[in-house]
Amino acid sequence: VAPNLVYVMLRDVMVLCPIYLPVRDLVDRLLQYVAVNQARLNRALFDPEFIDGPEAQPEMRRMAGEFVNQILTATFDKYRAGEIDTGEPKAYRFSAGDNPDDFPYGDPFDDEDWAP
Repeated sequence: VAPNLVYVMLRDVMVLCPIYLPVRDLVDRLLQYVAVNQARLNRALFDPEFIDGPEAQPEMRRMAGEFVNQILTATFDKYRAGEIDTGEPKAYRFSAGDNPDDFPYGDPFDDEDWAP
């Protein structure tokens, strides 16, 4: 894979990529994407519109979007599988028996019919 193509893709997608995938996984996916799309990337880079910037070049935007979608899909799959820690606080609940409201002590006055 030509290193210049990897850097072109990185420049266009890094601000859009989620940060939750392990770095090695992200790099492997980027290298694979660039290898598979090397001809498309070369055509886009040598398109006269690329001189105006990749924002003006629809093929580069399309390829960046495809790669970001792949990363988002992988991120959501790993999140659903519990493989990603987002840093969100976790809540732990403890219960005993069939009725979690009875833990740790049942409230005998919790009955709606009870009145002091």
